[in-house]
Amino acid sequence: MSASNPSGPVDLQALHTFGLQAKAAGLRLINNVDALDEYGRAVKSGEPALLLGEGSNTVFLNADLPVVIWKMAMTGKQHLGCDGQFHHLRVSGGENWHQLVEWTLAHGWFGLENLALIPGAVGASPVQNIGAYGVELKDRISAVHVFDVKTQGVHRLSADACEFGYRESMFKQAEPGRFVIVAVDFALPVVWKPVLDYGDVAQRARDFGAISPVNVMKAVCAIRS
Repeated sequence: MSASNPSGPVDLQALHTFGLQAKAAGLRLINNVDALDEYGRAVKSGEPALLLGEGSNTVFLNADLPVVIWKMAMTGKQHLGCDGQFHHLRVSGGENWHQLVEWTLAHGWFGLENLALIPGAVGASPVQNIGAYGVELKDRISAVHVFDVKTQGVHRLSADACEFGYRESMFKQAEPGRFVIVAVDFALPVVWKPVLDYGDVAQRARDFGAISPVNVMKAVCAIRS
């Protein structure tokens, strides 16, 4: 089912981190390919639409929004294999970012620990090229899978094609609503090289014991908290 509330109004207070009171004309969940097609048709027809992940740092200025909210709700995490240098993962856009970091560490796949506790969904992470404590997402991404409203198809974009820069990507420059990030491919190094030269990450990690990926994550969480 792609539409959780086809005829609004829909309360948005629980759908963004600031928790401000606001309502929208309707809510659609993008949880399968058919829903992507529906979103594409809506945007191309000129229907007022707003794409939303977890609503991190989203501020609704009006109490009543004359738009339909399209919320990314596709989930799933896969380990695609290891080539000896990298563990290759594919993660759906609707997954929670911090929960992804915890999942990778629990499986012994390291490299995202410095990005712990960043709010939001995985699908939003390439847009801003999120970064923290010496690590940028572009250093861990191999590809991004997007639904392009113009072509009505899903395409794989290499990391280079995403034009990542400091808190920047081609998705921020694209036409609003054109791309939906369906999934992100990660390449996490088999040989862990801790990034500890930012702030007091190293000292905080040692407070939890030996320097390890899990303790670096704990240090980052403590600092961010």
